[in-house]
Amino acid sequence: MRRRSVLAAPLLAVPIAAPAQAAPIRLIVPYPPGGAVDGTARILAGRMGQLTGQTFLVENRAGANGTIGAEHVRRAAPDGTTFLYSASIAVVLPLVVKNVPYDPLRDFVPVARVAEGPLLISVHPSVPGATLAEVMQYAKANEQRFNFATSGFGSAGHIAIAQLKARFGIEGPIAGYRGAGPVLNDLAAGAVHIFADPILSSLPVARSGRIRAVAVTAEARSPAAPDIPTTAESGVPGLIGASWYALWAPPGTPADAVSRIATLAIETARDAEVARRLNELGFAPVAETGESFARFQQAEFDRHARIIREAGIQPE
Repeated sequence: MRRRSVLAAPLLAVPIAAPAQAAPIRLIVPYPPGGAVDGTARILAGRMGQLTGQTFLVENRAGANGTIGAEHVRRAAPDGTTFLYSASIAVVLPLVVKNVPYDPLRDFVPVARVAEGPLLISVHPSVPGATLAEVMQYAKANEQRFNFATSGFGSAGHIAIAQLKARFGIEGPIAGYRGAGPVLNDLAAGAVHIFADPILSSLPVARSGRIRAVAVTAEARSPAAPDIPTTAESGVPGLIGASWYALWAPPGTPADAVSRIATLAIETARDAEVARRLNELGFAPVAETGESFARFQQAEFDRHARIIREAGIQPE
């Protein structure tokens, strides 16, 4: 079931001032530019800088399913200037990828969860079927020639595609890519046939006609794409999923530094202009910090462990 946004802290009355001569704050995005993680990070970083007068930098360190950027943060000096900004994949990854060099639940300090949004399931225009159910029936009948893809193992899109395959009894691999951009290029070219990813990255390509959007993984249609049916409306009830976005700090980061960025993240997520921009891109702002966020990510790990087991996903 899709979780509601949690607004767990009071709205601040005034902007948070940065310490005098404060060093720049780096948000490490472990994926390439152009995807949902990078896009939401840049919206938030820009507004954080405006609220504080401090410099917030988005730094892309892509590779190895996000572990290069995450490991960089884990090893960074815990001085309150370096934070990991990533998606739900950051917590799920060890369930689907072997030899992840860290424990995401224990080796990082959870700071704040700031946004979430459903996925858009899209196909190449040549794939027949007016609904997602009809697309999957075609995939089942042609499974030797029907190619599935994901922007990264452990991503919300990967889990959604794996659930679809399991529900329709389809064997075969899911091709893993380094980010949404390369998948969308191959989907538009017909090299792969189906892909699930946040609305931000997929909808512009669908609107161009290069790919065809068939369903959104939410209980209700997205305001960002009201013409696209939900998975239930498209013949696959119960396939509900969202990707969420959050900040983590290196282990040992002082509590006051974590608290300052967490409070600023809440202020930013609740900002009217930020909320408007997120909504236009298919996301809802979230404000959840501290123990509430820690409990949430543990629950997400447990929930995905069950989904992955039921879908028969084996670690790569």
